[in-house]
Amino acid sequence: MKKVVNKRIATGQYKSKHYRDEKFLLAVGKNIKRLRTFKGYSIDRLYLESGLSRATISLLERGLTDPTLSTLKRLADTICIPVHELLVLRKRNTT
Repeated sequence: MKKVVNKRIATGQYKSKHYRDEKFLLAVGKNIKRLRTFKGYSIDRLYLESGLSRATISLLERGLTDPTLSTLKRLADTICIPVHELLVLRKRNTT
């Protein structure tokens, strides 16, 4: 069994143990930015009221980092929305 596992690792058949769904992260980031601007928050205001750094907010909005549940809760509480709204994936209109 050990040889089979090592062979799969060597040939790249196993993904890294830190899985990142980049499309999902980008969609969450777009939701954060859309809801932030809809609620009238600038990055500076969100930074001041949430306690998150400007860099963290920027990285989240661009889908370049994985948010923790605590971070999502902090953002949602700051802009007065339910946490799940940050995770809702919206379908694009194709018409």
